[in-house]
Amino acid sequence: MNDDENRILGLDPTTGIAMVDVEWLDIHFEACVSEYRAMLNKIGIQRGWSVLDAACGPGHFLEWIGELVGENGNVIGLDLSQHLVDIALERQINKPQDGYIKLQQGDIRNLPFENTSLDLIWFANTAQYLSDDELNSVLAEFFRVLKPGGIVAIKDVDLDHRIHPGPVFLFAHLFDRISKLDVPLSLTARGFQRTYLLRRWLEKAGFVDVTQETYNIDHWAPLSDVKQAWITNVLKVFRSTTNNLNLPGIEMDFWERLQDPIEMQKIINNPEFYYREPNTVAIGTRPR
Repeated sequence: MNDDENRILGLDPTTGIAMVDVEWLDIHFEACVSEYRAMLNKIGIQRGWSVLDAACGPGHFLEWIGELVGENGNVIGLDLSQHLVDIALERQINKPQDGYIKLQQGDIRNLPFENTSLDLIWFANTAQYLSDDELNSVLAEFFRVLKPGGIVAIKDVDLDHRIHPGPVFLFAHLFDRISKLDVPLSLTARGFQRTYLLRRWLEKAGFVDVTQETYNIDHWAPLSDVKQAWITNVLKVFRSTTNNLNLPGIEMDFWERLQDPIEMQKIINNPEFYYREPNTVAIGTRPR
């Protein structure tokens, strides 16, 4: 895979995972910032808590969590990518904090924390990258390190993306085809298909009082510059996977139009443009 393809897919240089390059993540976060803050605020994070941001990436949520736990709370950002941990650490330096924030490299499948040591785990936009077996292992680790009565909150992207103007089943067919192949987005496409059942995964892992809510992040024309940049990135990523997928003709025609930057801008700047990215938040409690 060449450098241009790596850039389009947003591959992290240390893990090779798609759609987690820091520039890619920054644009995504800024485009969805108000909705993401609302999701985090609804969890009920309390002052003085110890909170883990599991798979924290470049640290977008850390400052918000620090504000919620206050000066007597603790926030830990953990990520598999040392590259992303270094960026998150650099961003925290000389930034005023309400709570103590620590960053470290680590694997969510083998958390470097004592049993029953955390009040809450926030796990955002990462379950999609895990196989079923890995998700089971991760949830078992979350259960182990949470205090009795501790909370886990999983936020992830749902399958049911929509775009207008465009074929109604464009993304459903695309994700279905990708999930059956061995390409960088295969695991992600399978993860999207699992998101609507995250509540059941938490229940099977032993969590109680489980709730789940899906939020539609709606991007309507006219788009801001950052939303234009974000949606352009998304469409480029998905377009790059469409070769040899045997998609319906009308859908293949749509993706082929996006090969042309001028056509891409025509679609993005259509006065009736709409893009929907559903996000689901599932919350569970470790029994007391």
